[in-house]
Amino acid sequence: MTARVCYLERADRGGRIERVRMIGARDEDSWTLRATDPSDPVALGASMREAAEWVRERLAATGDRLSSVCIDADGSLCGWVTSASAAPEVVGAMIRQGVAAAGETEEGPSPVGGTSLSLSPDLEIEGGASVQALAEDSAERKRAGQERRRLAVLAVPDASVRLFLDHLDGLGVETPPVRSIFHAASLAWDPTARAGAGAMSDRIVAESVGTSAVVLTDPRGRLLWAWSRGGELLAAGGMRLPRTQPRPTTDEDESLVRGPERAEIAVSSAELARLVGEWIAWASQLGAAPSRITLVMPGRAWTDGGGLGGAAAALGAAWPGSTIDAADENDPIAATVRVAMEHGDAPGEPMPSTALVALSRRPGRTHRAMIHWASAAIAAVGVGLGVLATQVWRSAGIARDHGRDARERWFERAATIHPVVTNPQVRDPIDELERELERQRRALRPRGYRSFMPVMQELETLSHIIGNDMISLERLSISNTSVLLIVNVPDTAAYEELRAALSRIAGSKVVFPRDQDAVTEQPTRTGTPGGLRCVFSGLWVESDRSATPPGGGA
Repeated sequence: MTARVCYLERADRGGRIERVRMIGARDEDSWTLRATDPSDPVALGASMREAAEWVRERLAATGDRLSSVCIDADGSLCGWVTSASAAPEVVGAMIRQGVAAAGETEEGPSPVGGTSLSLSPDLEIEGGASVQALAEDSAERKRAGQERRRLAVLAVPDASVRLFLDHLDGLGVETPPVRSIFHAASLAWDPTARAGAGAMSDRIVAESVGTSAVVLTDPRGRLLWAWSRGGELLAAGGMRLPRTQPRPTTDEDESLVRGPERAEIAVSSAELARLVGEWIAWASQLGAAPSRITLVMPGRAWTDGGGLGGAAAALGAAWPGSTIDAADENDPIAATVRVAMEHGDAPGEPMPSTALVALSRRPGRTHRAMIHWASAAIAAVGVGLGVLATQVWRSAGIARDHGRDARERWFERAATIHPVVTNPQVRDPIDELERELERQRRALRPRGYRSFMPVMQELETLSHIIGNDMISLERLSISNTSVLLIVNVPDTAAYEELRAALSRIAGSKVVFPRDQDAVTEQPTRTGTPGGLRCVFSGLWVESDRSATPPGGGA
């Protein structure tokens, strides 16, 4: 699939599209729009739609794709302004207000064409033109942090172009990047420009690539020029050219040769002098000048003799120290578009120095579809949230009903426990029940504490009794509440003697009631003599517990 460029020729200072050219690598088709009244929007829209339909039919017939749209220089202006921002909105507002008029700035003279920019009808109307700052030179980049700085600005009337692009989009033709003829000339004839040159970093462009210029003629009667660096447009301009009648040969009738339709453009040293004067003004503003110039024009357009070589020599003499390249093209516009199509068909984000950003990023059918789908998604989310809110509201109602039922059941059960619940004089039965519960808790709270018993002292006292050869200790357990003593004695007499000792022992705080004793006879076993197993259960004396200091036990 080959590519084609749609070139738009306009009239009335860019306010009306006059002809549409579909330029391919080796051929070209054109469509001339029918004349309409500019004040009739219906006729103007119908004419635009006819042109857009013709473009779609040509693409469908050839199977080509539309790689870009190129706009001629009619009505376009380029100047420099002092601005704190390079945003198109800020620059456009300053131009429309005429802030760059002569004598109103402290930083030098007003920009070349500044008054024309401020007074242009297309720029005074909001949205009548695309206004964008171009690539800055290295000195401007270093001073970019200052509050105000000089900016080269390109203004292109584009109301008719936007209408044409909308018709293309409505017919299903995807809107490609949009360039001015100045951008195309920089991309095509700058020797350092390659595919994707606009994506070069600022450091490489500023330090490694020199400034180039291209001068070309428009067969419709203009001399156009553009400065670039690495294929990025720095400045541009143009001027009208006079037309001359071709000289008839000896065999031709002079009346057939001469006529308005046969007049040809003429370039002479006078036009080059005007060009050089404009370049000097731009060089003083940008701090840079082209060192290599490419001249694209038909050789017969040079009227001072020598053909294309004479024109190149005159240009080199007018701009000393520069290298001149020349290309003899009968249609410099078509040649420029073809070469730019070869160099600039690489994908990338539109930049002010390589394309008309506002037109290249103009929302189309794809954007509208995306907006429609996004709106539908938002609407679906809104419906879902509405349904969820309804369910939450219903759930909240059910929860309130359950809470009310639970409260009623609670009051019914509480009424059986305490009559205060059903007392109409009580405002808050729950609070009254809580106070009653606190009173009950205080009534059940212990009034004192049990002190620790003198366990170690009692152990020492009992050891004096059971510490003899007649008694065999099996177990002695002393706690804060009771004492358990289990011993083995040889006979009843030994038991009675131990019982009497426990009753008479001095300093003991434990009482061993006789009725709590348990005496059992132990049979004689191998290696173990028989006897009696005695179990004594004792209690601490209550009267002495409160007198016993805490910490006496272990």
